[in-house]
Amino acid sequence: MFATVHTAFSHPIVAAKQCATADQIGHGRFGLNIVCGWNSYEYEMFGIDLPTEHSARYAFGQEWFDIAARSGQSRRAFDWHGEHFTLKHVAGAPSPISVDCPPILNAASSGEGRAFAVRNADFLFTVLADPRQGQAGRGQRQGRGGGRGDARIASSPPAMSSADRPTRKRRTITVITPTLMRTGRKRALHGAAEHQLAVLSAPSVKQFRGRFAGGNGVFPIIGSPDTVADTLAAISGAGFDGTTVAFVNYTDELPYFCQEVLPRLEAKGLRQRR
Repeated sequence: MFATVHTAFSHPIVAAKQCATADQIGHGRFGLNIVCGWNSYEYEMFGIDLPTEHSARYAFGQEWFDIAARSGQSRRAFDWHGEHFTLKHVAGAPSPISVDCPPILNAASSGEGRAFAVRNADFLFTVLADPRQGQAGRGQRQGRGGGRGDARIASSPPAMSSADRPTRKRRTITVITPTLMRTGRKRALHGAAEHQLAVLSAPSVKQFRGRFAGGNGVFPIIGSPDTVADTLAAISGAGFDGTTVAFVNYTDELPYFCQEVLPRLEAKGLRQRR
């Protein structure tokens, strides 16, 4: 079970104690997703200025992470004198069950963000625009070294959805259901889509406008279970170690996805047989 913490809005000592408590409750089955900041509107809500340079955000995030990690691992109180924090008598109790830090996720696409993930994270989540772009995942590994290990690379989208009901015809699984895609085209709130693109500093091109209007920017996988499995295989072939999945209706769609797509991935050698 992974929690997400924003370094600018959560003090590292408080966050470390919260993580330790969650790790105790979950008997070592707790992980942390670290966000170093990008959304200016969130910063304004807290009355904080968003640093314009990625390097400044990740320098703050690195010091934040170092304090939180030491707080969770140290058995004695310590003082800290850094660029962003000056702390005295930091006591880390309660301690997490995990001997090392819990598993760490970090989502990033910038060079600074990838470097942060390489140093600290077990998984780097990065944007996948198109698996045909080549060795995209492996390209994220440039500059790694001196970190916790060989951080695995995963794509944030795509998500899966099999919202169409089974019929006599071949059933379709889509990341964005046909209904949502049609709604995205016919009833799109173009202003909202453009606003999201601007916040993310994403290119305002037709491809991305359509994706944000119909499915929050995710890479669409549309087709039969064979097509879905083949596309996931292409993502793996592009150098990604995994991908997130999400569904419009988990109750209806996840069982079908597990029944039809997972065996195909097993047959391709992309998943171990259960």
